[in-house]
Amino acid sequence: MAKSIANLGFKIGFARAYANGPTLMAELCDRLEEAEQQLSDIRAVINRK
Repeated sequence: MAKSIANLGFKIGFARAYANGPTLMAELCDRLEEAEQQLSDIRAVINRK
């Protein structure tokens, strides 16, 4: 019985991760774009001096 409970928990966890994948990827892309903009801003300030 413990094995079936563990197996069910694994399946539920996998299903949640699969369902949230697109949302997490969109958030990651947003964060990468923000980081890229920050780096661009920093480079612009450095190049002005």
